[in-house]
Amino acid sequence: MFRTIVLIPTYNERDNVRTLIPALLRDLPGVHVCVIDDSSPDGTAEVAHELALSANGRLQVVVRKHKEGLGRAYADTLRSDVVADFDAIIMMDADWSHDYYEIPKFLSLLENCDIVVGSRYVVGGRVENWVWRRRLLSWGGNTYARLILGIPVRDCTAGFTCLRRSVVEAFDPRMMSARGYGFTIQFKYTAFKKGFRIIESPIVFSERREGASKMSFNIITEALFLPWKLRFDRSLKAR
Repeated sequence: MFRTIVLIPTYNERDNVRTLIPALLRDLPGVHVCVIDDSSPDGTAEVAHELALSANGRLQVVVRKHKEGLGRAYADTLRSDVVADFDAIIMMDADWSHDYYEIPKFLSLLENCDIVVGSRYVVGGRVENWVWRRRLLSWGGNTYARLILGIPVRDCTAGFTCLRRSVVEAFDPRMMSARGYGFTIQFKYTAFKKGFRIIESPIVFSERREGASKMSFNIITEALFLPWKLRFDRSLKAR
């Protein structure tokens, strides 16, 4: 059995956090949660703190001073004391697009690998309630990154990921530069180059329930140039 923590970065996700966190803690009684909030003006952190009062120590809340993006939230937290006592770490979104019922399956698969990627682009995986433009952007971006990097992962931008703490201990996530969802590409590629075993597990990815997408022109531009930067990064060596 893995002692498990779920990391959930947030920015203006008050309404989603209010429903997601209690449901996750109720249905997965052995799992801990950490909400990493970038000082959301909508009061997300305040809601999380209220929920923590009745979570019996299973919910931590980290409030960051500024909005620095998903990548920085994950990178800083992965190398902090937040994850020090856990064997398995889950990264997932706060907006209900990731089904937390997949977590027990991820942990079972983790017995035989180092990283489990919740994938939309393997047999059995799919996306629901997306317009065709967003489907094309996601599929095209993944194909683009995979071809440039030569990484054997079909869903390079997947944000629903389960990993052993040993993966984090092998390299410093804080050294990764990506701030947006490019972090998910950079993290997988770095782990792949270091020889960690990665497998994909099919998931159904649903549109967010509440709030607005954080996708922006800057995030897309970062992800466009990132694969080329990674490909020619000579500092990535096998462990």
